[in-house]
Amino acid sequence: MFAYCYEGGDIQLGEQLPVNAIKLASGPEAILRRRIGSNRRVPGIPAEDAIGDRQAIEQYRRFLMAPRRRVRGG
Repeated sequence: MFAYCYEGGDIQLGEQLPVNAIKLASGPEAILRRRIGSNRRVPGIPAEDAIGDRQAIEQYRRFLMAPRRRVRGG
């Protein structure tokens, strides 16, 4: 499963990565949905911005790919 977006920043999931899409992350669907959470757009790109922002997309992609550490409460 792939999480991807286009220049406009709308996040989508799919079994295949479309040709013009920007790959954000890949892996099992449950993990992708948990990492993306309720985001339906790449953070930092306003909804009215039809062109998008490559820098915001790249930063979000790095955030999704960063290793997660569990914090245990005491």
